[in-house]
Amino acid sequence: MGKHILYKLFRIGKLPKNIRRNKLTLFDEGIKIIAKYSDFKSPSKNYQKKASMMIGSILISKKRITAFTYSSPMINLELKDERIKKIDYSGSTEEVLSMHFDAATFSKDSSGMVTYLFYTPKAKEILQNINV
Repeated sequence: MGKHILYKLFRIGKLPKNIRRNKLTLFDEGIKIIAKYSDFKSPSKNYQKKASMMIGSILISKKRITAFTYSSPMINLELKDERIKKIDYSGSTEEVLSMHFDAATFSKDSSGMVTYLFYTPKAKEILQNINV
């Protein structure tokens, strides 16, 4: 699984410039990310079922896991955060990192289930670094 074509052509999904790469344990950029929502409700959104494909990046430092879509953060958690243990990673494979969780875990005014799928050849390494 290679980099997404939009990354190859236009560098969409690249890590933001303010990220210091020398401080990172592991990262991958220009990867396909799929966000799936099931019975999702928040003050501004309401989805029975929805899936969106994005291009982005994922990184792990000594203290955090962060994922960006089009340079906007979608996940930003400290590795010691208790919420990281509430994420189900059981759908992960060698090349897909799956994060399945209840939306209320991260926002009290949201409900429903959310699944993020990160298509990266580094999925297994990332999962090992999360220490679940």
